[in-house]
Amino acid sequence: MKKTFQLISIIMLILLFNNCTSKKSIPHNLQCEFQDNPIGISAKNPRFSWRNPENKEQISYQIVVSKKIDFEENAIIWNSGSVESCRNAYIPYEGPELQSRQRYYWKVRIQLQNCKRALESTPMTWEMGLLSKVDWKAQWIMMPENQDEPWTYGTWIWKKNEIVVNKSVYFRKDFTISEGKSIADVKIKTTADNRFKLYINNKEIGSGKDWARFYEYKPKNILKPGKNIIAVEAINTAGEQCGLLFSMRILYADGTVLFINSDTSWKTSTNMKPTWKDDSFPETGWQKVREIAAYRQAPWGAINETKNKPSVMFRKEFTVGKKVKKARVFSSGLGAYVLYLNGHEINRNYLSPGLSLQDNEILYQTYDVTGLLKKGENAVAAILGNGWLSLKGVKLPFKDIRFLAQIEMEYEDGSKKTVASDDSWKSRKSPIITDHFYNGETYDARRDVSGWKQTGFNESGWQS
Repeated sequence: MKKTFQLISIIMLILLFNNCTSKKSIPHNLQCEFQDNPIGISAKNPRFSWRNPENKEQISYQIVVSKKIDFEENAIIWNSGSVESCRNAYIPYEGPELQSRQRYYWKVRIQLQNCKRALESTPMTWEMGLLSKVDWKAQWIMMPENQDEPWTYGTWIWKKNEIVVNKSVYFRKDFTISEGKSIADVKIKTTADNRFKLYINNKEIGSGKDWARFYEYKPKNILKPGKNIIAVEAINTAGEQCGLLFSMRILYADGTVLFINSDTSWKTSTNMKPTWKDDSFPETGWQKVREIAAYRQAPWGAINETKNKPSVMFRKEFTVGKKVKKARVFSSGLGAYVLYLNGHEINRNYLSPGLSLQDNEILYQTYDVTGLLKKGENAVAAILGNGWLSLKGVKLPFKDIRFLAQIEMEYEDGSKKTVASDDSWKSRKSPIITDHFYNGETYDARRDVSGWKQTGFNESGWQS
């Protein structure tokens, strides 16, 4: 009987020991900032989480962070010590300031109720991203023709004492194109509260019915040397606020610029005659307009100029001279981008980089590209669409689509190399003519380019 009792006691101790030390019973599913072994962490105090054995109550935990996987004493940077708590999620790091690019190792030791031995997890890692502006060597790049040219805006104008709903008000303005001067480009920005129809030299250019946006036109082929006529029919459809805003930028081939803006030199009338759009029309009875407000001033304020621009392709070839030990790419875009390295798609999240809750903050991604680089020539490429910029009302630090990328390589001999986006990268319009989060995209297969993501590609026709 005594021997039987001793045998049962030994079996119970073995079972209890196995229950406290089996693989399922140690802390598992360790995560830093909700990820397994993440890279590119920007949080200054990353949060740790883990899962405990089922049906086991945790009574304390201890987190240890080290710069080395063997957790040598001189490599440990933070030891939380034993903390009496059942908490096992979102526990913040509370050690010394963390360093950009540094990889850290961490583990957790827990004590369970009715378990004599503390249970220790297997080590996990995380890697910090770029924490300071000085870490960024890359520059925001964009297609040259997508850059906004300097602009001088007109003033809001209307007919004096004419605040009537659903009654047309007519406007005229004549201007002169210099004889013998070649025109390189013409661009119009205009809108009206509430509706308008625009004519130049008796030809209809366009119309609009949303005063909160600019309507843009390029009537270069309609202008002529000598006298030209702008004619606008505008209608106030509701309320007591009514106005017309017009601006035209004429760029001559010699680089000089002429702006034709809405101001007090315009004439207006409510009496329409069939020839009111002609250059020979006599403006008898027409009066000078009344200036209501300068652009950006009340009651209209600034107009949202965010617009859907053609998607852009970027590329850059570079040389890898040695065997690569580690390589990371840090990238971002406004609005959304897809990144490639030697033809391989790196990010499959088509909403990258995501939208921050802060107006002055832009998110970025970090990718491990060690296995994608090869000794010799390499090519990095990206396609950039409007993404978040296609949504009306979204506030971002920039209103133009642009791209940012920084590839950092560490060779096995300890030397390093960085390839960063700058004015040496090449760009051109992509086959995606328009793209929108809700409306999808328009793809012109005739513009498709074969091999642009690979090395050895002929960059003729691409811009710097």
